[in-house]
Amino acid sequence: MAQINIQLGEMFGQAILDFCEEHNIDINMLDLMGSHGFKIIFIGERAIISGMTWITTVTEFRTCEQAVGRQGATLVALLDDILLHHPTKWQKYQNIGGIANVCFIPPDSEGGIHKMIDWDCGH
Repeated sequence: MAQINIQLGEMFGQAILDFCEEHNIDINMLDLMGSHGFKIIFIGERAIISGMTWITTVTEFRTCEQAVGRQGATLVALLDDILLHHPTKWQKYQNIGGIANVCFIPPDSEGGIHKMIDWDCGH
């Protein structure tokens, strides 16, 4: 498992480098990246991804969710809030992945992350 963790991190890191090169994107323009890892057991070493790309890499969404007292089911809700919140408007986010989930983010003026509503909705 430890070897697969490293190998997946290398694959994810290389995929980012290849994507940026193929689409002529300056990798230095990327500030933050979220990686779900491999969904069954959440592997794909973030230190390898970050080391290869020099991009801050956020992982372990379920653990982060639980750390702030949430259910931990929606794996990207914290990152969604950081990226998609708005000072005065509600935002809606549909994540389509291995397990789809939906997220409703209240405006900052109405509580933001502490009032966010989200749940898994299919796969």
